[in-house]
Amino acid sequence: MKDQMTTTNYLQFKGINYGESVTQKDLALLDGLFAPRNKQKTNRLLTAYYRANETLKKIVAKGDLSVNSLFFYQKISVDSYYFLGELLNGSDSKILNQLTMLSDSVELTNNIRTSNAIDTAIRQFSIAVEVFRITTGVESLEETSVEVFKQFIAPLRTEDNRWHPDLTPHAHKAIRYLARCFDNHLNSTDCLKLVELQRRDTRHKTKDLFDNPEKHMKAWVNSFHEFLNAKNAFETGHLKDRFTKFRNFLEFTYTSDFPSDPTLYFSKFRNDEFYNWLKDDRDKKSIGSSVLILTLTTIVDFSNWYIGEYMSETDETGELVTVGYPILSMHKFTQAVSEYGSEDNGKDIKLSESAKPTPPIWMILKLKEILTENDFAWPKSLSDQYNENIVDEDGNPIWIPVITYVYLVMLEIPIRKIQVIRLDSGEGDQWRYNPETDVWVKNDHQLTNYWKNIGAKVHNRGVLRRKLISGVLAPQFVFYINSNKVSDKEVGFSEKSGYEIPWKNATVIKYLDDLRDWQEKYNPVTYPVRFQDIPKTVFEAEPSESVLARIPDRFYLFRSAKDIKNGNCQMPPTNRNLHEFWVKLMAELERRLHSEGIECQIILTRNKTTNAPQSALYTPHGLRVAGLTSLAQQGVPIEVLSKIVAGHKSILMTIYYVKYHPSHITEILNEASRDIELDYQKSFQNWLKEAAWDEVAKYAAFNSSEAINSIKSDAAGCLVGLWNSTNLGICPYNGTRCHDGGKCIRKNGKKNTYLPVEDKNCVVCRHFITGLPWLTELWVHANSLILQSEKKAAEIQENEQVVQTLKVEQLTLRKKGQDVSPQLVTKLKKNETIQERLAIEEDKLFNALHSTHNLIEKIKNLPKPPISSVQGDSSDCVPALLMDSDSDFDIDYTETPNNFSNLDFVIQASRIYKHERNEDFERERDQFIDTILLRNGFEPMMLMNLTSEEKQQSADSFAKFLVTRFDGETLQLLKDGRKTFAELGIEQECSKAVPVQALQNIEIKASANQ
Repeated sequence: MKDQMTTTNYLQFKGINYGESVTQKDLALLDGLFAPRNKQKTNRLLTAYYRANETLKKIVAKGDLSVNSLFFYQKISVDSYYFLGELLNGSDSKILNQLTMLSDSVELTNNIRTSNAIDTAIRQFSIAVEVFRITTGVESLEETSVEVFKQFIAPLRTEDNRWHPDLTPHAHKAIRYLARCFDNHLNSTDCLKLVELQRRDTRHKTKDLFDNPEKHMKAWVNSFHEFLNAKNAFETGHLKDRFTKFRNFLEFTYTSDFPSDPTLYFSKFRNDEFYNWLKDDRDKKSIGSSVLILTLTTIVDFSNWYIGEYMSETDETGELVTVGYPILSMHKFTQAVSEYGSEDNGKDIKLSESAKPTPPIWMILKLKEILTENDFAWPKSLSDQYNENIVDEDGNPIWIPVITYVYLVMLEIPIRKIQVIRLDSGEGDQWRYNPETDVWVKNDHQLTNYWKNIGAKVHNRGVLRRKLISGVLAPQFVFYINSNKVSDKEVGFSEKSGYEIPWKNATVIKYLDDLRDWQEKYNPVTYPVRFQDIPKTVFEAEPSESVLARIPDRFYLFRSAKDIKNGNCQMPPTNRNLHEFWVKLMAELERRLHSEGIECQIILTRNKTTNAPQSALYTPHGLRVAGLTSLAQQGVPIEVLSKIVAGHKSILMTIYYVKYHPSHITEILNEASRDIELDYQKSFQNWLKEAAWDEVAKYAAFNSSEAINSIKSDAAGCLVGLWNSTNLGICPYNGTRCHDGGKCIRKNGKKNTYLPVEDKNCVVCRHFITGLPWLTELWVHANSLILQSEKKAAEIQENEQVVQTLKVEQLTLRKKGQDVSPQLVTKLKKNETIQERLAIEEDKLFNALHSTHNLIEKIKNLPKPPISSVQGDSSDCVPALLMDSDSDFDIDYTETPNNFSNLDFVIQASRIYKHERNEDFERERDQFIDTILLRNGFEPMMLMNLTSEEKQQSADSFAKFLVTRFDGETLQLLKDGRKTFAELGIEQECSKAVPVQALQNIEIKASANQ
């Protein structure tokens, strides 16, 4: 060597051979071929790479240096890799084109679910082809042979014929498909044999996994090590062997979209897939029953530990709140042990370590039934729900409904137990709501105006609150929830704590109003209760003295009506009172399910002496179920969502502009205006790349401030050319961070744990950024979500009727003393499961609608971005008006008797916004049109002798005519046949509304049929 080496990276180079004529300076330049992957798009490093690549080519051309395939796939230093992506720039080799065409025959992208994963697979395959070409000199398939492939693959395999540890799972897969392509071409199986993973005994597979885990398993192995430490396991070998089986299951099941992080895997319900996989292995006699149960025990235990450690929190009531799904529920695990195990199996599982599950929606409906049927017969049967001092005129004890109503309220609206018992009755307010007349009247309680008289800032503190809204004459109704775990800190836990729910839920209003009447009659209050006087047995929290001093006094609505230890009957019931009622309710639920032939275990422990229930599988926190959670989110007014759920009317989101009032979406959107919109979006995107953090925050709309931080990150900088990858805004990560785009479930500095969002559901993602250029697309998307929500609500109602019919049939048989057939029980359970799935799907749609609404609201309040919206004259293009700084707008939700206007809005917008295309919407709109045509003596469009394009144009034009000429009520009359074109005097106009002149040619008057 001629010179002193100026770098040490060359000492780590693998897959390289060079002669003495190669200088240290030459090798130092080759350092530029390698860099961390997340920085390989920076200009400085790219310049260094191309300089180094030219040096490499020159030295190789001289014959002084050679490299093999490992040189390109190796990892040097801590995390530096070859610029593999640059191999494809400008590459148009013959063999790459040949193998790309051949890759379809080996199903390269089959069974891959997402477009991103498909792109990754194709890219990795192309890289493997280029590395093969460069290292072997083979330029076409005709030059290939098994020996040449063996020369390529040898450096990538270890002495014991396994993959070199520097290679990633993506590289393994790409090279395997390359081998299959060659075998396909050579009519051989020899190439694939060279890359097959050689089987070893279990002990060595386990040792490999834990000593040197591959990248996709590192997070799993690290978590399992933590689990073993937490168990204080003395002998870990057998536990690791069982975890290796779980690794095999993951790699077998997830050939693409591998869940490389436990949080990602446990954040979704996986339908008992690991248990089913083990059962299949047992059925094939690959494992015995003992191995199945021992393996299942270890992995269920691990999943419960992980969820408890990283995906759960304990709230101020001591309840365990979790967002994770264990490998198997405790009930099914017990069944598995019963079927495959012995009495010694399953003892490793500790119920206290497992997160409590949420009861299914059908079970929650059952709880409502137990609490309310036959005039509250079951809760009235409980002796501890009475106070000997509270009796009627005849001296009979009066039932205390307080605790029953706590849980009934929780079954109706998504608030926590502690929030319910903190609610104020409103006895000291100025106003009281009368549910029978739906009007606000002066409060006639002896303590009326209490808060006003003492000079408090908030005069009305009751849960039923009268709210005045600017521009609205009549006072509005809201539920006032006077505590909120998150936001109360911001207002110092003062009288301004809590939040409002603008939802006139008649059921909840009745519960609360009836309870106030009961309290005033049987447990009247004479003064508000100070929080600091309430014993710890009620709220269990121990606030600091400063917080205690700020928490307001309250007229508690849920007063216990029984003296509590260290307190009195004016205070809420203790946590023990609530718990004892709850486990009795769970025991009654279990009893009724057993009587219906449903095998389940809900009560986990009982008192050994009295047999009274002590603990249950479900907790009150689980009552905040899917199907209701979206109603508590900020965004679309809750009364709008409740109307969608009820299904009586259809909803259309409308945007009203100050300077422009379009009567139809086609007056806003066309091909020319779309081009301007795209130019504006591109300008906005380019401006974001250069803007400072505070400027971006000022002019952009986003779900989380983390999105603004991400724009300035190195990772986002590498992907700036791909930012505008969504239809509704910008994703700084090109759609690659859906796996952690959800809410934070555990805060730990830079290592916070986040839930995933559904693939490409950008509007709910914390990384997502949008703004004024995407306003129209967001508007269309919101109305598409409304349509989907309405359809989902209709499905729920239809299925609910089926469930009710089956329940009536079941009840009738029981009353007659007849047996209920297993088929009927199974049918009922299946439909209740469908109800659960539909409710969860509706909840997801509502959450997406909330997010879209909120983004539009934020855009409404943004200043105009400091960029040019269009080039040239745009006076005839409506979007230029919408982008003008003077074009203020308001959002409203209007009701119509049918969804025709919304269907037409979304469909005609989808002619430009292709991503909103929905064939179900088109079919429903066209059926609506055809019904009207038939009612008026015309042939329906579905029977017209037209091309698909002509039918689409005809339907669009006729729909526009109907929407712009008639309101929803008239359209409904036309559809029902209660009005005709002739009666409205528009027959001639109708004929002109269809561009292909179809209606004039195919009119079929009744007389012509005679």
